[in-house]
Amino acid sequence: MDFRKGWWLAMAAVLLGAALTVPFRHLWEVDEPRYAEVAREMITSGQWLVPHLYGEPYTHKPPLYIWLEGGLRLTGLSWTAAGVLPSVLAFLGILALMPRLARATGLDDEVGRLGGIALAASPLAVFLALGARMDMLLAFFYTLAILMLAQLLGLGTAAVPNRRAHTVFWLAIGLGVLTKGPVAVALPVLAAVLAWALLRPRPSLRAVFVGWGPLLAVGLVLAWLVPAGFVGGPEYLYEVTIRQSAGRLTNSFAHQEPFYFYLVRYPAIGLPWSVAVVVAAFHALRRRALDAGGFLALAALAVPVFFSLISGKLEIYLLPMFPPAMLLAAHAWRRTERGQRSALAAGAAGMAVVGIAAAALPTFGLVQRVPWPVWAGVGALIAVPAVAALVAAVRGRPIASTVALVAASALVVPAGLLPVGLNALDRAWTTAGAAEAMRRAEPESREYLSYGAEFPGLWLYAERPFRELADAATVSAELGRGRCVLVEEKRWGAVQAALEPEIDRVERIPLRRRALFLVCGRRR
Repeated sequence: MDFRKGWWLAMAAVLLGAALTVPFRHLWEVDEPRYAEVAREMITSGQWLVPHLYGEPYTHKPPLYIWLEGGLRLTGLSWTAAGVLPSVLAFLGILALMPRLARATGLDDEVGRLGGIALAASPLAVFLALGARMDMLLAFFYTLAILMLAQLLGLGTAAVPNRRAHTVFWLAIGLGVLTKGPVAVALPVLAAVLAWALLRPRPSLRAVFVGWGPLLAVGLVLAWLVPAGFVGGPEYLYEVTIRQSAGRLTNSFAHQEPFYFYLVRYPAIGLPWSVAVVVAAFHALRRRALDAGGFLALAALAVPVFFSLISGKLEIYLLPMFPPAMLLAAHAWRRTERGQRSALAAGAAGMAVVGIAAAALPTFGLVQRVPWPVWAGVGALIAVPAVAALVAAVRGRPIASTVALVAASALVVPAGLLPVGLNALDRAWTTAGAAEAMRRAEPESREYLSYGAEFPGLWLYAERPFRELADAATVSAELGRGRCVLVEEKRWGAVQAALEPEIDRVERIPLRRRALFLVCGRRR
């Protein structure tokens, strides 16, 4: 079956989702505006080697994604567009690599395109593709690395010299490290070691590790790290290389979860294909053969295995596993008709659940800015073809028509559900409204005041620094001068009564995590 048209349709759906989303939303708390604020300070200070946040060195992430965001901002793009574009392009790059990854593992292009369609119809993957985060860029470099790894292990028939594959493998790792740190080394190396340990005949790893590639990866990182160390000093180097890298692996300061976290979460976050992926991986690993199924299963499994061993865990960390997992599922669908029907039935059932849930969201008061008929319409566009696909799979209809129905259902997610959902949630997920309220209240101020309201988006959208006040007495004094202060909800509840004599007006600004209060004082 020719999936070329569906593959191009998947790319078009992602682009349509970006076009309907980016112009109408802001950067979302907490991470998106934080990266943009770091990029803004790079631009204003001219200091691109050592990232800064609020004037202090920012050591939590390497700079590649932030460099891209800052560079795009300099072209005149909005902050949202500058932040999202690297993710969208990285996702389109992954979709473009899927046929090549299929060939590298010994499969045909059509399996790769079918896997690309499934990837574009994965809600979590597309959500991150339309977000201003570095996770999708890391996933792109991981996909490129495992593509080269498949060639180095002798899978497939692609006529690419080992030397070139070796170089590109380590180049992808080096750029991945500059994107999100040592995890970019750990994931492909773990995939290679798992393949060597578990698959038969046992592949040689000599072509992977012997050569100039590791020095190339190290050289790429040192090309930034050495001059950054001279500028930032020993303390900056320690924070970047030890505390924020090795330290996070052993004792993360955030997102600590039990080791079984991903076992519980993947069935939901991997919808609609998670069941098909798990079943396909089980059968592939049971054979333990050095073939496409075994390699793709281990390339996908390496991601949850690695992140299960470290203390900090988030659902989005699984993103790099999605490309090999979708290709594995597509391979399983093409092998036997019975397997295809079962997997497609599971996917169709998952999409039906997504569609029904989308239509029901307004009932639970979760979204209010978009009329219920819009949500119902989007939900119906997802659920109706999904139910039809489920019926077709159960009744044994032709596989081609079942695949087309599942794809029609799933591609509504990037082209319809996410644009509607992201735009509906925007007001509660960004501090742009609070920043605008402060600008209206004090249009002439060179700096604004806050009390417990430390959000990077405030600086970004107000285009002024916020000075954090130390205590309630300082807040009272500033209100007495007629100033306005942005107060976090919990602190407002604690000081409201004491500040009442100084208050002229109060404006409540709701946010996802907690509300902010714009409190303006009476001038004495």
